[in-house]
Amino acid sequence: MFKLEKVKTIFEKEKESLKYKLIVSFLVISIIPFFIMQMISYYSITENMKDNMQELVNSNLIQTQKTLNLTLESYGDLLYQIYSDEEIIQCVENINNNVDIEINTNMLRRKLKKLCNAKSQIQALTLMTDSGQTIFYDKLTSSSTKSSWININQYNYENVIKNNERILIPTRFAAKIEKYNYYIFHMAHRFVKNTDIDKRIGIIIISIDAKVLNEICNENDLGNKKNGITYIYDKYRNIVFFPDRKKMGRNLSYYHLEEVENAKNFSVKLMENNQYTTDQLEVPKNAHIGITELKDKKTNWTIEYIYDQSELYRSINLQRKIFLLVSFITINILLLIILGVTDRLTSSIRIILKAMNSAGEGELSVVISITEDMHQEIRLIAEHFNRMIANISDLVEKVKIITLKQKESEIKALEAQINPHFLYNTLDTINWKIIEKEEYEISNMINSLATILRYAIQNSSECVKIREELEWVKKYVYLQQSRLSVPFEFILNVDESVLESMIHKLILQPFLENSIIHGFYNVDNTCLLCIEIKDEGSKIRINIIDNGRGMDKETIEKIKQNKKVNDLDDCHIGIDNVIGRLEMYYGSSAEFLIESEIGKGVKISITLPKILRK
Repeated sequence: MFKLEKVKTIFEKEKESLKYKLIVSFLVISIIPFFIMQMISYYSITENMKDNMQELVNSNLIQTQKTLNLTLESYGDLLYQIYSDEEIIQCVENINNNVDIEINTNMLRRKLKKLCNAKSQIQALTLMTDSGQTIFYDKLTSSSTKSSWININQYNYENVIKNNERILIPTRFAAKIEKYNYYIFHMAHRFVKNTDIDKRIGIIIISIDAKVLNEICNENDLGNKKNGITYIYDKYRNIVFFPDRKKMGRNLSYYHLEEVENAKNFSVKLMENNQYTTDQLEVPKNAHIGITELKDKKTNWTIEYIYDQSELYRSINLQRKIFLLVSFITINILLLIILGVTDRLTSSIRIILKAMNSAGEGELSVVISITEDMHQEIRLIAEHFNRMIANISDLVEKVKIITLKQKESEIKALEAQINPHFLYNTLDTINWKIIEKEEYEISNMINSLATILRYAIQNSSECVKIREELEWVKKYVYLQQSRLSVPFEFILNVDESVLESMIHKLILQPFLENSIIHGFYNVDNTCLLCIEIKDEGSKIRINIIDNGRGMDKETIEKIKQNKKVNDLDDCHIGIDNVIGRLEMYYGSSAEFLIESEIGKGVKISITLPKILRK
């Protein structure tokens, strides 16, 4: 248990070390942004791959649609030639009127046979008159009198005759001839007579082999690829074309999709649902199968492409592996660089810390060895440290001497019942001795201290010009800045018009001491002390503002009511005294206001009458 606690303590100390913080900073600055960029790059590449795949599929579907429309349009042109042929229309009208039926029938059969050979994939031409007769030519059996598969019912007739547009009848099984199953789809139109467009004459039907659709769906690059198939269905979801020809003519709602295992080519099959229908073709779960469709407005057919996305996902997985490998290698390289840099940097810092600890324990002879591999900043710190230790050693010796002299002076002062003038003269003597040693900073401090003592002791209750009081304030603040370990900034903002006004001495000192000693205690941010003196006509407003830790409402109320404040005992006495002095000197003409919040500093406002004479 003790060992665990020790390890935990070591780990906690390590977390607070500069090396640990530098490593974490490097990780945040370099590795995390790199990882984020890699992630963005990876997802960008994968999305581009998906988009390119989808763009290719869409492009080929559009090409299939164009080929389909061009092919059907060529058959539509032939259909137009037939249903607008005046000679054929006349023969049909004769049959409808029972005029030379046999002659007209034979004439139509000959024409249909001739027209049937106009295109290789036309397997039959069928003509139905409004009187109910059917005249056809079946190219599969080369017969115009008998056919086992041509069966155009009255429903189809009525559906075509009432529309003045081309009608497509979905693919159906037609016949099995010499072990080959023929699947046929039909294109039909009513006869149109120029002199009477709305007259019911009959309809003409072209029966086209589904091989045409097979050629269309496999003509472009999409169809030739091994990883997808194209099929067509109409607006009622009847299958117009499917690679498995047995499914043509069936309704897609009764089927779902299953992938067929094939090492070379992508293949799927339609399987019957178990007593349910679907609005969309179901695909196997976890199968990398994509389905994209394109609806053709001219035919009301939908061209759908089913394709294998395994290759795409294999590419994505490869990109993922490359991404992870590159990230792993790069992160390890960055970590090694970071560890090397931080170790080199912190090793120099550890040398300085060791020297500082030794100096802190009183070993003032310690010196940091400066090497060329030290960073410039670390070298400067080491040089200044060595210089500082040398100065401290000199100062310690000087302080020892001064201390001895002070003790001697104290003894002499006691013996001679020392007076203030003797103290000033002694400080002046010390000051000159310090100047001889070229310790000007200490000289300034001693000079300021002497001035402050002289100012405070001589006629402490008299009135002075604000200009003089502020000179004393500057020296007092300077001494406080010099002696405290926590630095603070001092700002003086005074209207020129009030400098000659009179004020009682040492009115401001307790408030300044409260801000410096208590307000700035344990404050991490830059401390600021500000004195503002504003001319308000017949009055002068003095604001003393700091950004220290502030006071709570309870403490403020105690100060206002002159009650004891635990953490402000000494300073509170001074504040209490100065508030009493304000009342004694100025009576009701003086106003005192204190504002503060925890963590937001203190603002003290004093309003005094403007006095221009002593």
